[in-house]
Amino acid sequence: MDRPKEPPKLRSLPSAALWTVVIAVATALGTALSSYFMLPFAMQELSARASAERRAKGEELHCQTLRTAATLAAEIHYAADRGYAATIPVGVVAPMPPGLLTDKVAFEKRAAQLTPLLTVNEAEWLDTVLLHHHVLVAMRTSEVPGHMRATPAEGGFDANAEIRQIREGTNRLAAHYRQSCTETH
Repeated sequence: MDRPKEPPKLRSLPSAALWTVVIAVATALGTALSSYFMLPFAMQELSARASAERRAKGEELHCQTLRTAATLAAEIHYAADRGYAATIPVGVVAPMPPGLLTDKVAFEKRAAQLTPLLTVNEAEWLDTVLLHHHVLVAMRTSEVPGHMRATPAEGGFDANAEIRQIREGTNRLAAHYRQSCTETH
């Protein structure tokens, strides 16, 4: 004999509602307390993430500046080499290309803007390129006739050595850019 199913008791309904309210309050309280206790860790994570983003932006800016400095050094090298044969005999004055002095001033202005953003070594390499370019321009714009100039053996300047120094500084900057900004470690 099967018994007929009894309808659910109405007494259990208020009890279920009470348990639902208790569980909801406990969940809200637990969430609030865990959020409060986890807040320092969340702030630390946000700080670390922001620091990593700033560091990445700084590295990107430095690489852009270093690339610009290496490009400037290459332009200086090209401008210094312009108008010369492969080697320059001592005492021979090559004709001064037009715009040599304005190019020199423009290079110096661009380098002055880049120097504060470079490391000490990178700034020294760029300054060395500029120095040798300055000497080379001074040699080319000098009004002293070639036969009256001091030879390198007498303590005078050698245009070939100056161009070689410009090339070496340019190569150093370019190699450093490739090593620190384009090659994966």
